[in-house]
Parts: sequence; structure tokens; C-alpha cells
Amino acid sequence: MRKILIVLVLLVIVSTGTLLAGNRVNLHVDYNIPIAQSNLSSNLALGASYRFWGIFRFHGAIYTNVIPGGDNIFGIEAIKPIGLFSGGFGMRIPMGGFSLILDWQRFFTGTLYNEVYNFSHSAAIGVEAELTPALSIEVYKRNFFGFTTQAAADLGLGAAADEESLGMLGLGFVIHL
Repeated sequence: MRKILIVLVLLVIVSTGTLLAGNRVNLHVDYNIPIAQSNLSSNLALGASYRFWGIFRFHGAIYTNVIPGGDNIFGIEAIKPIGLFSGGFGMRIPMGGFSLILDWQRFFTGTLYNEVYNFSHSAAIGVEAELTPALSIEVYKRNFFGFTTQAAADLGLGAAADEESLGMLGLGFVIHL
């Protein structure tokens, strides 16, 4: 009975906080470019986030490889999942048309057909500019660190993988629902 009461109180606090803060679900499409290293490749991230209590958000994404050389207007042959996904917690701090974005995410790799394992931690800092109330663009820098032994072997990082840090520059669109 006591656990149920605690859960109900927490549910009321969270739902009241979300209603008062004008929270929303956001869809993200980001193109990520590696910064000064060959261990990571460019990729396309498809994600969603849920903003609550005004500035905090939960964020998750899957990452895909864009294969060039197609016979279409974009020159894309295929978009294939690379088996990398992430989930984490962050902040979006509004500043009058612009927002400061910060987050920490844990990356995982694998698929349903093989074992899913930890890949690394990551932290990002960037800026989001509101174009309309329903659309924003974002630019951020993400650092990957704390690679697991298996991830370090897959990337060819060597013995100092736990001290290694790789960076990516991201540019994308955010749709506010």
C-alpha cells in the first residue's frame, strides 16, 4: 500500500510539472561528422526526446550509415542501420529564440540477432535555434569517451581506449510535436 501511494504521489508531481512547463515530444534528424579522426564514420541519427519540467529531457536515437552513389536527387544509394543506439538525459535551456543544449548519453551496439553490449559514454554541448514554433535546427559537438574493451577493438583504438576521446560535429533538424 505504501509503495502504491509513493508511486501515485510521484505520478502527480511529474504530470503536474509536465503540464505546467508546456512539455513536448521532439523528433530529431541529425547528420554527424567525425572531427579529425578516422575511427568513426559520418552517420545519420534518428531520435526522439521528451522534455519535462521546462528544461530537462530524455533522449534516444538510432544511428544509420548513409551510402552515397544512388541514382536519385540526393545521390544516396541506401541508408542502413549500423547497430548503434543511445539513450540518455540532458537539458535544453531556452534563451529567447535560441537554446543551449547539453546531454549525456550511453551508447550501445548490437542487434536483436546478436548480443547487445555497452559501447561508450558521450557528452554533447550545442545550440538549438528556433525557426518556427514547430521546427528548430541544432548544432552540437559530441565527445565519446569510456569505450568498452569490445568497442575499442571494433574501432581499433588500442590499449589506451579508456582514456581515448573521439569527437563528432552534429547538425540537424528538430520537429516539436
